[in-house]
Amino acid sequence: MKTKEELSLEKSSDETKQSRERRRELLRKLEAAVGRTVIAFFTSQTYPVAVDQTDADMLEDVLRQTRLHNGLCLVLDTPGGDGITAERIVRICRVYSDNKFDVFVARRAKSAGTIIAMGSSRILMGETSALGRIDPQILLKEKNGSPCLIPAHVVVTSFDELSKKAKTSEGHVEVYLRQLNDFDAIQIELIRRQLRMTEDIAVRCLKQGMLAHISKREIKKKIAPFVTPTVTKAHARDIFFDEAQKAGLKIELVRHDNPIWIVVSEFYALAWDFVTSEHCKLIESPDCHFSLPWQVK
Repeated sequence: MKTKEELSLEKSSDETKQSRERRRELLRKLEAAVGRTVIAFFTSQTYPVAVDQTDADMLEDVLRQTRLHNGLCLVLDTPGGDGITAERIVRICRVYSDNKFDVFVARRAKSAGTIIAMGSSRILMGETSALGRIDPQILLKEKNGSPCLIPAHVVVTSFDELSKKAKTSEGHVEVYLRQLNDFDAIQIELIRRQLRMTEDIAVRCLKQGMLAHISKREIKKKIAPFVTPTVTKAHARDIFFDEAQKAGLKIELVRHDNPIWIVVSEFYALAWDFVTSEHCKLIESPDCHFSLPWQVK
């Protein structure tokens, strides 16, 4: 007689198989609707994971095994990650799709996810789908030793303001000097370079794709909402369809009552459940499946 634990494992395995089969059906439906080969790329919004080079390798493996004669539509949902990896993913998708590369934002494509979307030929978004700022976040430690993510521009701005006050203050300069001791000058310079690099990656992706017809200087002006802290006020704040379109991005709005959005929403619910349970990353097509189990370190 089987134990409760064994029965529970069997039930979980059956549910996983059913979810996978249903996701395959939905991806095929979406392919028929958009006229492109569809591949989904999800990273967890719950576990502390980020887009990295492993994802680029997994995605290339899937694309290598997939026929892309009609081009590629990447269904994307991620809180972001490494900008350099995002640049590589854009190149991989363009090469394998012969530059017929769309991104469908399932719900959120933030940070590096926004850069991937910017590198496509066309972005499909729902009325509630969101892009985000592309400036990187820096992993720092709080005074109690706990790790925390801080927007890069906050670190640099804080350092610059303290330096200015230390130089111009007529008294109590030691207060500012003590606070400056918490900063590493070399690290600040590296962060400045990272900020410039991330913006450069976004501009290059756009110049080689949907904004090829305008200059790099014009592109920088247009994407100000994605790189300027004073516009969005907070790194995590959503940038929706209308504002992204004003920035010159080539976007097609998929309304909430569109059958395509209904298919994407059902797929999103199943994939989101997958990357918030035992796994934290998912890349799959109707015929290929790669996933990364979540392991507590």
